[in-house]
Amino acid sequence: MPETMANGARTTLNGAITNSATMLTIQSVDVGKFPASGTFRIAVSDSTNVELMTVTAGQGTATLTVTRASEAYAGASTAFAFASGSTVAQVLTTGGLAALVGGITSSEQRLTSDVALTTAGTWYNGPSLTLPPGTYLLSGEVTIQCGGTTGVSYRLSDGTNTTAPGGFQTTGSAASSVSFFIPLTLSSTTTITLQGSSSFTGCSLKLSLTGSVWPPAGTFLHADKIA
Repeated sequence: MPETMANGARTTLNGAITNSATMLTIQSVDVGKFPASGTFRIAVSDSTNVELMTVTAGQGTATLTVTRASEAYAGASTAFAFASGSTVAQVLTTGGLAALVGGITSSEQRLTSDVALTTAGTWYNGPSLTLPPGTYLLSGEVTIQCGGTTGVSYRLSDGTNTTAPGGFQTTGSAASSVSFFIPLTLSSTTTITLQGSSSFTGCSLKLSLTGSVWPPAGTFLHADKIA
């Protein structure tokens, strides 16, 4: 999971620690500067040494449980003894960035062929994704081609609930497309389908198309799981 972050999280040790201690105490007045939950990383330093540690428990209190020398600093993973008054600050490290990137999973589905929007005002299914519980940023593109200038719409549906429709207008016989970004939290495994509709017969959701008004990439649905 991505680590929790706070801006300006900085304090000092309230008591010395040995190089094997797995708990440390910070100034109680500064507890609120640090994340109240979740794993995060700190750098403890004095005038000579710097050690990166990972906070695993005690969040929201002045007593933190830490994994010592959890990541190398300047090429060395060494636990040091620190005196009371040594600096403690939350830091974003290469390991933390790797955890952030690793915490984001993506999936995508594109149309495999054009979908005819045969009847005006009817919703037709495009690409769909089956997603496990979690928080997502859904994005994608809708490309529709009609035989004339007309209004077209798109939405996301789970079979019962739908997002508010978005709309745009095609021009003549050229294809037009629009991109969308929608945050979504799911409490159970759900199939999300991108749907299209038009107010004009003879339109179609396009797999891909070149030489159009907006040079669209096609019709697809993408999901980034962020939590």
